[in-house]
Amino acid sequence: MFLMIKVVSDQYRKNRGGWTRFLKIFCNECGHLLFFYQKDGPGPLKRSYLDRILKVKPSFDKKGYYHCQKCKTLLGFYKPYKKENNRPAISWVDGVINYKITPLHQIKTK
Repeated sequence: MFLMIKVVSDQYRKNRGGWTRFLKIFCNECGHLLFFYQKDGPGPLKRSYLDRILKVKPSFDKKGYYHCQKCKTLLGFYKPYKKENNRPAISWVDGVINYKITPLHQIKTK
């Protein structure tokens, strides 16, 4: 069964050049698929905005840390992005995630 994915097109996407791609985000330690993500514009993935995460919403512990659901590795932490009106985001720890560009038609439910 395929998801009905609606590409979010808002001021943030327009500020980054108007183009987007979809990523599979993995834990680098165990390879567990964390979620699919709509990345707008060029550049490395330093943070993931919560409004761009598809299908699954991440859960944070009491301190605001985000861990892999499978191996419990610390992956990042909740940190609103000040430059964009405190937009909710996960700030990634360096080297703990891996990602792969994924065509939209390959994003499906389990």
